[in-house]
Amino acid sequence: MLPFIEDVIRYGLIPSKEEVAKRCRVAIVDRRRDYYQFTKTYKLDRFYPLVNALYGVKHKCEVVPNESRYFIVPILPYWVEEEAKRKFELVVPLDEVDTHEEARKFKEALDKIYPPPEEFGGEAFVGKVGDLAVVLNTEERRKEAKEESFWVKFERGPVEKVEGSVGFSQYLIMKVLEDGSFFVHANNYEDKVTRLRLTLRGKAKVEVKPEEALVKVRWERNKAEVEVSHRQGVVRIFVRS
Repeated sequence: MLPFIEDVIRYGLIPSKEEVAKRCRVAIVDRRRDYYQFTKTYKLDRFYPLVNALYGVKHKCEVVPNESRYFIVPILPYWVEEEAKRKFELVVPLDEVDTHEEARKFKEALDKIYPPPEEFGGEAFVGKVGDLAVVLNTEERRKEAKEESFWVKFERGPVEKVEGSVGFSQYLIMKVLEDGSFFVHANNYEDKVTRLRLTLRGKAKVEVKPEEALVKVRWERNKAEVEVSHRQGVVRIFVRS
């Protein structure tokens, strides 16, 4: 946990409020006034038909979405001001999408607002805001987990595209840093390795920290295949022009 917190602070791995708001085109408003109370257990309950339709969540206690297309559809409280609602292209009352059939029709409406993403794809969950991307394996039950593929494109920096796969409980955070270099925070179990295929925009150098984590780098024209070991935990990969 400490290396994660360190990197979040050092490399600014949290997008700005403005960047997130720019990607949120649709919102739900809850008109009920009696729902904002603590519950004894964490469950999606009333929101389940909605998150099942939009994010492919199969069980009420799941946390990681299975669908990346619609980014975040926030649920606004009943007292939200009209000015805040006008920032969205579409605002729908929760009680109009809280059945499976209503949620399915709502998803069809969102398909017109959110076209299939051109900057990422694959089986894994990918959340991308600007120059920052997070990749997670979507399966939360170890017995059913498998490697999930992904690819992410970046508009600037030395790396044009990243391809690979993530296993159970594994996550990757990637960002184009302020100095123009490309950064990857990779975490996995100690007995695992991470393999990434990088498509480069030109000549570049790959640096891995800790150095002992580097298993190999294989170069082929404008591509580099990087393999790192997680025996020492978190691995940081830097790509510089």
